[in-house]
Amino acid sequence: MSTDEIARLLGKAAADVPEPRLAEGAWARSRQVIRRRRAVGTGLAVAVLLGAVAVTVPQRFGGAPPDGTNPTTPATTGTIIDRVPATVTDRTGVPLPRRSGQFGPKVETLANQPVTRAAALYEPAVPASARQPGPVYVLGEDGLYRRIDAPVLEFAFDDGKQNRADPLRPTALSPDGKLAAFPQVDRLVVVNLTTGQYGSYPVPGFNKYVRWQGTHAVLVGAEDGAAFSVDLGTGRAEPAQAKLADLAGAEPVTHVPPSVDQSGLGSFRIARWQGLAWRNGNKIVRAAEGSLPLVAVIDVDRAAVVRALAVPPGPVTVLGWLDDHTVLVQTSKGVLAWDAGSGQVTSVATPFDGVIARP
Repeated sequence: MSTDEIARLLGKAAADVPEPRLAEGAWARSRQVIRRRRAVGTGLAVAVLLGAVAVTVPQRFGGAPPDGTNPTTPATTGTIIDRVPATVTDRTGVPLPRRSGQFGPKVETLANQPVTRAAALYEPAVPASARQPGPVYVLGEDGLYRRIDAPVLEFAFDDGKQNRADPLRPTALSPDGKLAAFPQVDRLVVVNLTTGQYGSYPVPGFNKYVRWQGTHAVLVGAEDGAAFSVDLGTGRAEPAQAKLADLAGAEPVTHVPPSVDQSGLGSFRIARWQGLAWRNGNKIVRAAEGSLPLVAVIDVDRAAVVRALAVPPGPVTVLGWLDDHTVLVQTSKGVLAWDAGSGQVTSVATPFDGVIARP
């Protein structure tokens, strides 16, 4: 075949091939690249926005503390440690007076003016040199105070007159707010707040703790663990297999787990538990001492600390659950309400130097 015939055949074949549309292909590819870049940019913007929300949301839990740190600090394994902010907003709706300890110049005795139900009991602190505790005041639902004038209450002690304790305990009030129980050495005193009358029940030991079993019986016990269940109807005191210092409830008897996982607290460590524990469903709340004072919520099923509140230095006492998720805590900044679900901290009452009990 000649050269001319080969050229003619190649030209005919090329005529059947469509022209390449290079410009349109390049334009389409460029639009795909732009769309991908926009998608990546949008994703990054969303990620940045979510990151900002994750940082700022905890700031709603009462605002920033004086050191400027986030008031809600997640530990490495997820346990959240809330902090009391520098400025705490007031909370209303709690049956406690805003100004603690304002008993007034003249307080009527309980015997002369009984209450239908007590909202709280107060015992002001006395100097360490005092030989007798201060009076116990009853706050009625009418907002007025009465003073328990009989019987004369004494300090509770360990053997050898060691470790003095006030007769009023945070668990002194019965669930219906009509009776008050006071542990005393070798006896239990129960005052009927609706009549002003009282009963004394022999209970051996250096009694320091009380826990109500409904409204018909009281668990009373000493620091070393010896405890008795006192039937208020019969006056009989039966030995109880319970160490009151480690109870979270007495109706039914509920113990704090003997070993609590605190690994979720990260660098924060609990050296020892302080005061009494309070149960609410599968949650227990209790104060603790360690690298800083804490109020810890323990999940009973997991036996682990699941949330905590770092409180200001000074005495701290848990006053129980206000509702399913809010805990009342007596601190040097006053009585605080801590929402253990959201972390919000609000102020219920001004500081009170002494013991407070609620039903």
